[in-house]
Amino acid sequence: MTNTKLVSAIGNAVERYIEDYDIYDQDPHIRINPANLNVAIVNGRDMLDEIEDSNEAVEDAAGAQGAASEQSTDFQVTQNPDFYALNRLVIVMDDGHMVPNDDAIKNIAANYPEVSDLSTGL
Repeated sequence: MTNTKLVSAIGNAVERYIEDYDIYDQDPHIRINPANLNVAIVNGRDMLDEIEDSNEAVEDAAGAQGAASEQSTDFQVTQNPDFYALNRLVIVMDDGHMVPNDDAIKNIAANYPEVSDLSTGL
């Protein structure tokens, strides 16, 4: 996925949030899986549950023995999602309507250097 496509995927999620913001709880987040760059919107409670599940999976993998343990732990860490608060990805205009914060969205995409490097041809 190129940087442009990741920015677009995040922007599309922010647009969905703006269109239907009332279906989410008080603390919605963008979730990005760093391994495959899958972008989704999750409620705050779901985010906390996913963090707990990820921590348990890492602990379980660490409890295994030998080389399989190290590979399992490494794989699990790559699957742990990153979360970004949606309220930081919108700008509330003077008239009260929300628009995507393009700079914040681009800054998130920049957190994934392998994606940024693909977009520059490096």
